Amino acid sequence: MIARLPIVAALVLVPIGLTFASRAQEKTAGEESSGSVPPELEPIATLVGRWTGQAVPADNPLRGWRETHDWAWAFEGGEPVGLTLSIEGGTILASARLSFDPDAKVYRLEGTDPRGEPMAFVGTLDPRTKALTLDRSGPEGDDRLTIRPNSNGIRSDFWFDRKAPGSPQYARLVRANLGRAGENFAAGGASSIGPRCIVTGGAAAITVSAGGSTFSVCCSGCRDEVLANPEKYAAKLKAALASRPSGRPVAIPTGPGDGSFDRPSADPGPGADPPEPSPSPSPTPRTEPSDDPEPSPSPSDAGLRRRGASLLRIGQALEKQGKPDGALNFYRRVLSEAPDTPEADTARQRIRAIQGDG
Repeated sequence: MIARLPIVAALVLVPIGLTFASRAQEKTAGEESSGSVPPELEPIATLVGRWTGQAVPADNPLRGWRETHDWAWAFEGGEPVGLTLSIEGGTILASARLSFDPDAKVYRLEGTDPRGEPMAFVGTLDPRTKALTLDRSGPEGDDRLTIRPNSNGIRSDFWFDRKAPGSPQYARLVRANLGRAGENFAAGGASSIGPRCIVTGGAAAITVSAGGSTFSVCCSGCRDEVLANPEKYAAKLKAALASRPSGRPVAIPTGPGDGSFDRPSADPGPGADPPEPSPSPSPTPRTEPSDDPEPSPSPSDAGLRRRGASLLRIGQALEKQGKPDGALNFYRRVLSEAPDTPEADTARQRIRAIQGDG
């Protein structure tokens, strides 16, 4: 039986020889890093974020425990070169780093178990199922770790199997069925609507303030990358907004600039927009952001509405999460930054409802 050893572990970064990390450092001093995800890691990029669920030992299915898995990007030279994993409540792994070795063409996962002992797995990715199968020769036999993000983007499996010496096959010891924190399972899949990460372009779950701007990012790894290079991402944001204005901006161009960051919810799923809160009873019908009051809005009007709709969604999400002060801040920004729009009318109604002014 595998004893349960709850632990909250810091990430452990283990050097693994010539990998994407060392190759990223070979860039010349004047060459700008792109922040693009290596193609070998794209199939498992959906792992980034927080996952929670129940782990069950095979020898006693009635005795389970809760686990929380946090995945984030690891950077070298401004480039994402791998994924870091931190597990709370786990019995197999406490922390690890996952990377791809381009020379051996294998994936490597290296880290520590809950007792602080090193663990190292090597394996491959099934291109059809996106399942990572990672093996090692352990002290008690051959161990196998399987990590599989499901196609719906809101569930993943984490299995640990062992083949004892002399045994012809693997036997499952622990399985953890995890769900992306903050997602609505009834919806059937992760939402593709929402802010995008300024670093990788993935679905954003948190914001970070640096250099006078507030950026949307997908994980703590990208947060740290922005804090280390705020000018670089301020320029990237400016270029993105100039070339591709959108109702889902990659950042909100104001902030305290103190390096603080907030999650849109207690346990958000990256890119997931929480359902809009129902407005308080009001004699004035609510106007949805998608309704066009003008038959042919001008480009400037359309830009205002996109901006207002983006701020309004954030305010509505905060209100639904029981954060009225934060919601009021964004509703007031709608009035300031997108005046005379249907979104401003909706924001004004929500302000009155929160303040109890009818």
